[in-house]
Amino acid sequence: MSAIAINAAFEVLAILNCVPDNEFTYQLIELPHCAELRESLSAHFGPGINFRTKTTYSADDWQLRLEPRGTDPSQALAIALPAWVFANLHAPQGHAQQSVERAVIELLLRRLNEAIGPCEIYEIFVSPPHWYESSWQDFVLRGESHTWLLHLGVSD
Repeated sequence: MSAIAINAAFEVLAILNCVPDNEFTYQLIELPHCAELRESLSAHFGPGINFRTKTTYSADDWQLRLEPRGTDPSQALAIALPAWVFANLHAPQGHAQQSVERAVIELLLRRLNEAIGPCEIYEIFVSPPHWYESSWQDFVLRGESHTWLLHLGVSD
């Protein structure tokens, strides 16, 4: 499955989670694959401008902090994905709900593994210089020849 198909699945799940005052965003974004991981992330997190204050910022202004999460996306994302994908989504109750949720997460993780292949996973912590989202959780997945940002967020 391609990143386009994964993003389409994420988009459907985000729409199913949206309720008044909340808009969910789940995206897999390909970043430039650079020698240094921070260079790849700089392409996404800066430079830019805060349109409210008219001040410019750089990637350094995000105060990026990376925490390694291993080399197994299934293990690294096993807690994060269900918490985001089923934030407001109401599946059938009881055992059926658990089965549906487990099947959806297993499918997403399997497709991510197929699309990305072996990789290192880092969780990204930031202090944004401007509005980013109400709440978010970001990961970077770095393979031999590709670097991906997995963004899970919600705005109100």
